[in-house]
Amino acid sequence: GRNQMGYEFLTVRDAESGDGTMYPVLGPADDEEHLIELEELDGPTVERHSVKSIYVKRVDGGKTKYLKRVQDVKADLYVTDARVAVACEKFDKGGGWVGFSATGWAVAAVANAGSKALAARRRRGKLLVGQVRYPWVSTVEFTAKSGLLTSEEVSLTTRVTEDGQDRTLELTCTLARGESATSVAHSIARRCAEFRLAHGQELSEQARERFERILGEGPRQPKPKRIIVYSMPSYFRVSPKTAYPRGAQDA
Repeated sequence: GRNQMGYEFLTVRDAESGDGTMYPVLGPADDEEHLIELEELDGPTVERHSVKSIYVKRVDGGKTKYLKRVQDVKADLYVTDARVAVACEKFDKGGGWVGFSATGWAVAAVANAGSKALAARRRRGKLLVGQVRYPWVSTVEFTAKSGLLTSEEVSLTTRVTEDGQDRTLELTCTLARGESATSVAHSIARRCAEFRLAHGQELSEQARERFERILGEGPRQPKPKRIIVYSMPSYFRVSPKTAYPRGAQDA
């Protein structure tokens, strides 16, 4: 009875996990720059930002529940042409993580020879990883620092179907010092719009116009204590079927 794949944005993987549909795959051992493996759809310009906390919340009929919480870590946030992904190597040191059961830390091992050969080229150890593919994004939101209290935060909301119920899942990243939520959110919103315009044969004229407007605008300026929201005119529920462009049309 969980949602089809119990999708909660964040999971722990090792080199044996080879399917990148729902969660990122570990990157090649010799790639200094990216902890995760990049796909062709990610495009030539991948941005990497620093993140210090990651939260996953479920919003259900006005009630908010924290599902996962990873605080005081050093994580990478990747913004690509196809998705937003997070990856963290030293996640179990800080003790600031909540919401991972003991089984959540045990990674399912795959033992066929093909995956072993691929796995041998991937980085060793375990990574905490998560991703939101652009077909799934319903909003991109951010708050920027004003005064001492707020931090620079970027959130992505998606819809999941769980136990037959429609729920909102939200991934929030608190950016590290020196990072700008204003520009990270703008980049995500623009790339998301570009992806949907390129691959969304099903889009209405109206949705197209709204995506084009997002694509054409400059960064939205933050306001003190306000959440600034980019709303996507169309999106798909999170599922393996909608992860990649062709699947999005079959869904």
